Amino acid sequence: MALLEMKGIRKSFSGVQVLKGVDLTVEKGEIHALLGENGAGKSTLMNVLTGTIPCDGGSITFDGQSLKNITVKKSEQLGIAFVHQELNLFNDLRVFENIFINREITGAFGKLNKKEMIRESEELFTRLIYVYPAASIILMIIGLVGLIKNKVQAEKQKS
Repeated sequence: MALLEMKGIRKSFSGVQVLKGVDLTVEKGEIHALLGENGAGKSTLMNVLTGTIPCDGGSITFDGQSLKNITVKKSEQLGIAFVHQELNLFNDLRVFENIFINREITGAFGKLNKKEMIRESEELFTRLIYVYPAASIILMIIGLVGLIKNKVQAEKQKS
């Protein structure tokens, strides 16, 4: 039995059909890359899978479970994720704030639980480095780039 089955997925935007009955099957342990020209529907298909946008038709089954009307929260709980083709970060936000954009952890009365978001961010980086040791180098480079950007910004403000 396949881990993921997407059958007959359809999606239109303003009358333009972007996904026309797309089928995708992924077996457990497989890694797939979606390749295609700009506008081919790769991101749209992944946004449907992760619940970011609803599909107009078709079915999604994950680990034997039907995912009718999937939400972002549900897809995250199931461990469904994809790497966006463009990494858009907010330079004025801290790392944990960028990680939790649009899925903030809140406590009583909707107050942000920064402590928990920081803890989960640290746990995420620990797992990332364990699985991909080279990630520590990438994270270090990202950190240095951020540091340089901040220093440049500070110098600009001085002048």
